Amino acid sequence: MPKTYEPIATTTLSSSAATIDFTSIPATYTDLRMIISGVSNAGDNIFYRFNGSASSVYSRTDMVGSGSAALSVRASGLTLGRLTNYGWPDTNAGNQVTIWDIMNYSNTTTFTTSLARSNRATNGVEALVNLFSNTSAITSISIATNQFSGSSNWLSGTTVTLYGIKAA
Repeated sequence: MPKTYEPIATTTLSSSAATIDFTSIPATYTDLRMIISGVSNAGDNIFYRFNGSASSVYSRTDMVGSGSAALSVRASGLTLGRLTNYGWPDTNAGNQVTIWDIMNYSNTTTFTTSLARSNRATNGVEALVNLFSNTSAITSISIATNQFSGSSNWLSGTTVTLYGIKAA
């Protein structure tokens, strides 16, 4: 079986940070996968921007289940993307893992779609489908727990790995 996942970059924070950035992403893969494991100091959601764009080109559909209730929400014309809807764990809630798949990220003729999945024992499971309504290839990704406002931070020990996925 051919090796299809290749680590591009890993960041493990030794101190708190408002954002985590991956730049100079090569266009040599078909898709990307990001795995985020860590905590924030405020329990905020995870937000992202591609290529530093703060234009109103992001939209999403959130699907959340708590075991006793379900929720679906749509939003469009947003200035940032979102990877979680129930809040990233704060220092009291422990670690959470979010897996984010970014499909066809280097294509310059179609919009970029992505799917984020995460779970947390205190809140349930969720999946968010995102659309970046821009045909630019994705060359950089920034993630934050605070809508890029600086109001909360990723805490020390948070680890984020970006993988490139090659066609099998």
